[in-house]
Amino acid sequence: MITFALFLIPPSIGNFFTKYGLVGLFFNGMLSSFIPIPTELTTAALLAARENEMRIFIVLTVGSIIGGFIAY
Repeated sequence: MITFALFLIPPSIGNFFTKYGLVGLFFNGMLSSFIPIPTELTTAALLAARENEMRIFIVLTVGSIIGGFIAY
C-alpha cells in the first residue's frame, strides 16, 4: 500500500512536509484525513532526524483528530 501511494505523491509534497518538521507533520496528519497523503514518509524522515518519538506521536494524533473533525 505504501509503495503504491509513493507513486501518487510528487516528491515535492513529501519534501514540503519534512522541511517544516513537526508543523509539517501536523498538517500532513490533518490533510491526510481527506486527501490521500501518506504520513509514513514524514514520520520516517523525522524519526531518521532523531526527533522525539513522543512528540511525533502526539503531533500526528492531534493532527489526525482535527483532520477527522474537519472532514466530518
